[in-house]
Amino acid sequence: MTRIALIFLAALLVVPFYIGPELAPNAQLNAERFLLVLLAASLIDRGSAQMFFRGSNVLLRQRALVAVTLTAYFMLRFISALFSPFPVSVLFVVNEIASQLFVFLVFFSLFLHFDLRRQIGVIFALSIFFILLIVLVELAFGQNFLTSLAPEGAGTAINNQAIVRSGLLRVKGTFEHPLTLAHMVVMILPVLLFSSVGLRPFVRVAAVLALILMGLSTGSRTLVVLMVLELGIWSMLRPIRFNTGATTFTSRGVALLLGPIAIGLAIYVAQQISGTSLFESGVRSAQIRNGMIGIQAKPWFGYGPGPGAIAAITDGMRGGVGAMRLWRENLSTVDNWFLSVLLSSGFTTFFAFLALIAAILAQGKDVLLKGITRARLAAQGMDSLAIGLWLGCLFGAGFMAVLSIFTLHPLFYILAAWLTALVTRARLSREDAR
Repeated sequence: MTRIALIFLAALLVVPFYIGPELAPNAQLNAERFLLVLLAASLIDRGSAQMFFRGSNVLLRQRALVAVTLTAYFMLRFISALFSPFPVSVLFVVNEIASQLFVFLVFFSLFLHFDLRRQIGVIFALSIFFILLIVLVELAFGQNFLTSLAPEGAGTAINNQAIVRSGLLRVKGTFEHPLTLAHMVVMILPVLLFSSVGLRPFVRVAAVLALILMGLSTGSRTLVVLMVLELGIWSMLRPIRFNTGATTFTSRGVALLLGPIAIGLAIYVAQQISGTSLFESGVRSAQIRNGMIGIQAKPWFGYGPGPGAIAAITDGMRGGVGAMRLWRENLSTVDNWFLSVLLSSGFTTFFAFLALIAAILAQGKDVLLKGITRARLAAQGMDSLAIGLWLGCLFGAGFMAVLSIFTLHPLFYILAAWLTALVTRARLSREDAR
């Protein structure tokens, strides 16, 4: 089970999800889904099954809030699919349960029993360098050659070989859209900043620099600011001491002094690249306003996962109650996962999703604040990794407000599972010491 799970993580990062035979509309056989089937089949092995169910039991006993909100969210998501007028909604949720809920439980069980820092570190490093290679080729030729491998009906974003903003190419690497690549950067960068994850120093530094370069190449305004924030937080929490001979100063002081200037400069650069204000987006504003109008028709279980969110806003536009005419040209997507959950699954599921995110991030109390659990993490040499994972989950969840694509949601749940497992192990070791 361990080997298949690690291969799944690698495939998630380097194999475009849109590559694979399309068995039916919205039902594609790709590498990730094939590996999920193998992962489920691995539970036939008695040892793997015992470890999986033991891990699930520990999660329920030690991290009940995470376990309950996790189960509630996906259960309500499935119920909303059953009420949906779109039969394909059930397939969407089954895929989410397999690639997110099941993946969380598998990786939590593995992280609970094994120290996989070195293996994950190698996968992260190799994946980053491979994606960087694709990005460099994309920049050199002005287009993404992987797009040609996608089926014709894959969608505009995937089939678009060159996404350009203000005359600048926005790279997407092995993913379907530049924002998906940006989502990967914003989640993995804090992990590598705070932990070596078993990598040699020069490899770790090279991976961090590669992530920053790819992040800038995506043309994402939000990511530019978030990367500056992540680097600033790292500089303050893990200060580096500089001795010039005449005086000594730390990166913490530099971050406090120059941080506001760096953020202001990042916002200015982002605005110059995009040609618009960082926090102004007519399309996204229209999505939210139209979404709040659309959800009034089906407030409790929504319109159904998958096409439901798009149908909700489309129906609102047809009724002439839409917020902006601009949105008529952008009816094929919802650029906000929180809004997508609300429209597709209703307020009940939406609040369960918020509760799940809150339960995951609430573990920051154990990771960041001084206490017994934090001391145990430090004693195990896991405190820096835990901080990086918490920040990866924090910024990963926040980035969902500008990205509704589900491609890297499994990565978010893998990081969340790792964070939860570290906190759980620290608490268990505290109990054993009594």
